[in-house]
Amino acid sequence: MAQQKCVCFHGNETKPPHFILEDAELWLQEFKSLLALEKIHDPSPAGRIHWSPPTLGALKVNVDAALSNDGCFTGIGVVIKDHMGAVKGALAHKIFGATC
Repeated sequence: MAQQKCVCFHGNETKPPHFILEDAELWLQEFKSLLALEKIHDPSPAGRIHWSPPTLGALKVNVDAALSNDGCFTGIGVVIKDHMGAVKGALAHKIFGATC
């Protein structure tokens, strides 16, 4: 079953275990380095931020984006909620700049 998933997502090529471990270590290192970044002050007053639910049977999509200080990457986030505030879908993605 796992072999079939690899073929579906990565084509006919499967990676040896040591390559998978190396990739996982790189992802973890990147994640930890992003956690260590200095937090940027949010200029919007916290008291004014308010989420209002969509009407019954509808979904609401909220999006946000941030740009790194050096302009080398952008982060985007998407959250989809129903009228009860239950999360129905979410996305976080890092987009690298073409010149960095």
